[in-house]
Amino acid sequence: MSLTIATHNILNGFSDEAQWPAYVANIARIDADVVTLPEAYGEFETDYLEAALDECRGLGYQAVHCAYQDADSRQDRHGLVVLSRVKADLEVVRCATRNMIAGSLEDPDTQASVTYIGGHFDDRLIETKLGQLESMLTTTIPLEGPVVMAVDSNDFHRRDPRARLLRIFAPAFNLLKEGEPVFGKKTALVDLPARVGSVGRRAARMAEGRLLQALEFHGFHDAAPDYKPTFTIANWPCAQLDHILTRDCPVVEFEVVPERAGSDHFPIKAKISS
Repeated sequence: MSLTIATHNILNGFSDEAQWPAYVANIARIDADVVTLPEAYGEFETDYLEAALDECRGLGYQAVHCAYQDADSRQDRHGLVVLSRVKADLEVVRCATRNMIAGSLEDPDTQASVTYIGGHFDDRLIETKLGQLESMLTTTIPLEGPVVMAVDSNDFHRRDPRARLLRIFAPAFNLLKEGEPVFGKKTALVDLPARVGSVGRRAARMAEGRLLQALEFHGFHDAAPDYKPTFTIANWPCAQLDHILTRDCPVVEFEVVPERAGSDHFPIKAKISS
């Protein structure tokens, strides 16, 4: 078996009239057999979705998509797309509080099959992420056989040096109160401490790495060898949040694709074999 897998969080790019052609062109450049697109479109912003998917079909892909349909009242709702140009039996699966897409892929040369899961884990509460994984383990991930997961995990490996640094600074982030002014007076920067504190606390939670620890406990291995960042802030690569994880199918090649096409995430791509 030999398949190329990619994932790219495209920041609702298939909802953007000006941006979706660039994302489709980037998918063509990535040239993977299967591509997962977290945050592919806004749940209620689908005017350009079919045009983008039609262009992907022109590249030889079949498409499955769904809204996340988060269980809470979150405002920035998103949609997920999985593209495949190999034989695939994929469907929408409910993973506790969020929809993801899963099923089987078939290698066209050997007819060997692999279970595939594409999705986006919640970024707010560790318990929510672990609940989503527990739902996968119960209903979607088979007890035996090869499995590939292509996801935006919203989680660091605990041993990543950036994660260690964030855990050191976590108490400082907790001291930054909402709305606290800068330099003791109201200025144009009045919201800066609140923003730093909010982003810092969120990143520190991700730096606990409990989701990726749990996946490793259940036999999954990360295709990325060196914690290379996939997520950017102000164009600064700062965190490895996107992952291709495998069980019982070795990874023979891995790369972080340099062209983002406007997203704040880099695409990643891996070749798996049996």
